[in-house]
Amino acid sequence: MAKKEGKSYHMCMNIKGAILNWNEEEMRGIFEDDDGLPMSNRAAKSHLLDLLSDGHKVIPIGKCDNFDKINGCQGHPVTEEGGLSEEIKAAFSVLDWHEPCGHETVTENLGNGKIWAKCEDCDLSFKQEALAAVRQQRIDFCAAMDTIKKALKEVK
Repeated sequence: MAKKEGKSYHMCMNIKGAILNWNEEEMRGIFEDDDGLPMSNRAAKSHLLDLLSDGHKVIPIGKCDNFDKINGCQGHPVTEEGGLSEEIKAAFSVLDWHEPCGHETVTENLGNGKIWAKCEDCDLSFKQEALAAVRQQRIDFCAAMDTIKKALKEVK
């Protein structure tokens, strides 16, 4: 399998945008002080103004070890194996094997013959009124599996 190389980037927040656009309610509790306690609106705005005066335009959202105070995250190398992982292949095999029964051969003479039905293919008993719904479940499952199979072929 071919290796794909790329970069992932952390999101950042524009400091001026936060100061100008966030109201007191939106600002409260967003930032934490050095002790991990939520900052008040006033303390948060003061902190953001200090960052601006130090030349920051943006701040990271979360931890980032490759962050530029003007342009944001500079990216982190990511290498992925092409194709599907073995775990995804195994999970797909399980789903494919568990395709629901279509309940094509049904006996409707259970009980008083008006309420219960039994599928001769899978031995499931259910109310006759639910027959259309359980058949539709199989149709929906198969349509979803076909969509997944098509998407997986494109990944390979």
